[in-house]
Amino acid sequence: MYQYQELLDYEVLNHTRLGRDFQQLCRQDNMLAQLEEVGFMDGGCLSLALAVQAELGEQSCQIRFCCTPATAHHAVAYIAPQALGRKAGPGFCLDADGLATPAEMLLKMQQVESVPACTLLRELTLAQAREHGIVDLNGSSQRLRPLLRAFFLDNPPLGRHWLTALPPAEILRQRALVTYTAVR
Repeated sequence: MYQYQELLDYEVLNHTRLGRDFQQLCRQDNMLAQLEEVGFMDGGCLSLALAVQAELGEQSCQIRFCCTPATAHHAVAYIAPQALGRKAGPGFCLDADGLATPAEMLLKMQQVESVPACTLLRELTLAQAREHGIVDLNGSSQRLRPLLRAFFLDNPPLGRHWLTALPPAEILRQRALVTYTAVR
């Protein structure tokens, strides 16, 4: 199976252009400033997922939650394979770390986010998510939308290039940068 993300220590390396560019966008100060002192992996995940869904449309993008059997831990924008012109196969998850398959997303939750029993990708209502403490922080999703709209103008929504692999040399370069940073 094709790999969209690779876990290097506590860093996520994207293997697609969209994943890399989206991860870089989410690390920018103007994006993080919309969340009121939290990040996308520690409180702002639903805000980001709702903003992505609003830009891509509910037909193409649903909100899914990475869960243990008893608790929801993280919200992602889930894009069905049909929305990207594929007839079958798994959908794709988009969060602040980039583009991932559902299996890669759950592996990241287990290994990077330290939720070892996180093995389910489920649909929940916003009321159910709230019961697990996952909320849209003071309407942050609305403040994120203009920034995402600009991003999607440069990366047309649901275009086939979303799944195009980065050149091998770029992946090696990024892997070396992450490894160098972790060693320092």
